[in-house]
Formats: sequence, structure tokens, C-alpha cells
Amino acid sequence: MSRDEYDPIKCPMPDCDADLFLDWTASIGLSRGLLTVADDSWMPDPAHPDGAGWRVACAEGHVVLLPGPTGCPCGADSCARHGFDEAEDLRRFHALDAERLSEVLTRLGAVTR
Repeated sequence: MSRDEYDPIKCPMPDCDADLFLDWTASIGLSRGLLTVADDSWMPDPAHPDGAGWRVACAEGHVVLLPGPTGCPCGADSCARHGFDEAEDLRRFHALDAERLSEVLTRLGAVTR
């Protein structure tokens, strides 16, 4: 069976053949005053959330990867330039996270590099 770089990655859990997805979440604070507005002019903009995060999971609910710890493991100021996520509230999926995911899937035998 040939593998194409665009083939979906399958869940590595036993007896699960569901595709893996990168799920983003965003949270936006609400106030009581917003509940009294008669139209949707108050609708929050999800592009500017108060908090955001992600997880890698399949449709069956198996979570394969979560964001790693924030900040640089060595404590140097230059780590942000190397892809470490230093945000506490707005977490993004970075190249280092893709590398972590690849390592996890390789260890579980789900993909080969």
C-alpha cells in the first residue's frame, strides 16, 4: 500500500480507524449585558479570543497530543525564536508540536517518517 503525504493520519488507538484532527478551541468572555442586546451586533469575534488552545484527537474522542508546557525548558530569552510557546492563554500549534506529534505516532507505530 503506497502512502501519500495527503493521506489522512489514522488514530493510533487499537481497533480505531478514525482520522486524526487538530481541534482548536477558543473562549470569549460573556457578560449579562450582552444577553439583552436585540441583534447580533455584540457577537464576539473568534479571531480575537480571550483564551485559545488545541488538541490532536480523533472523532471517537481519543486524544493523542495536548499542548506541552509553556515557556522555554532552558529559561533563555531566545527560546521563543525557536518555536517554544510562551503564551499562557493563547496556545498555538507550532512546528515543535508537529515534531512531538510525529514522535508520538512513530512510537505507537501509526506513521513512519
